[in-house]
Amino acid sequence: DPDYVWSTSENYPYGGGTQRASAVRFSPYNLTASDLGTSGYKQIEANRSNAAFTAYPTQAGAFFQWVHTTKQRYAYHPVNPVGAISSSDWESSAYADGRNSYWTTLGSTHETCPQNYSLTTGTSVNFRRPNDGSTTAVSSDVVAGSEMRQSLWEVPQDGGTTSIIGSVWGFYADGFFDRRSHTHAAYGSGTPVANTAVSIATKDVAYIGRLFYNRDNKRSLFFPASGYRYISDGNLNNSGGSGYYWSSSTAHTSTNAFLLSLSSIGANRSNTGRHYGGSVRCVRP
Repeated sequence: DPDYVWSTSENYPYGGGTQRASAVRFSPYNLTASDLGTSGYKQIEANRSNAAFTAYPTQAGAFFQWVHTTKQRYAYHPVNPVGAISSSDWESSAYADGRNSYWTTLGSTHETCPQNYSLTTGTSVNFRRPNDGSTTAVSSDVVAGSEMRQSLWEVPQDGGTTSIIGSVWGFYADGFFDRRSHTHAAYGSGTPVANTAVSIATKDVAYIGRLFYNRDNKRSLFFPASGYRYISDGNLNNSGGSGYYWSSSTAHTSTNAFLLSLSSIGANRSNTGRHYGGSVRCVRP
């Protein structure tokens, strides 16, 4: 079940005096589609009944565009590209409305996280993407209002500052990654990193990654370095080297959206074109 790393009752920076009023509970698993095949993509149903979580924290799950103008709620295979990005199956340019495309108006159509999901307690919740600030206007580069930064960072950072405080890079023993060999190179083009992945030819591919932790109560959350789907050729890039996790916030740049970026160097928040394929980690209210 989803839980806090840093909760609303804990201030920032560590031992500081600013309340984490925007902290939320993150799922421990990446988002995927329950009927994702051996390649290509699946459309997440209108009621999101086939939206699903991976079985293990190290698994990449599926890739998603921030939004697509005509093909809503599509989940793309984490290893096998769907083909040329110029095809109608992938939005090859930034969202048409630019910086005026806010999640408050797009979320009902483009949200991919599960709805009416039953927790182990029997509670039914509607998952959603986390924000990195306002979803009703162009977000700024500040910690205030950011669910991502207040929930994950021990010392939430303004702007795109990279930090290693309160997180660590490495292999994660979750009963899947540690049962398989990671002696081969990760899959994809760009700069895939050797010896960082298992089950590289399947939808269950899993990676090295970054663990965020709370030094007081030992809560933690792992994010695999799944790479990203490149806009021009549809190839998987930088698998095993970095992970990119969409927020629901529009960046101050007209055609970009904010995301969580992580690698062996640390974690930061950045922004990129909304037509890239990134991972999604859902949160609950």
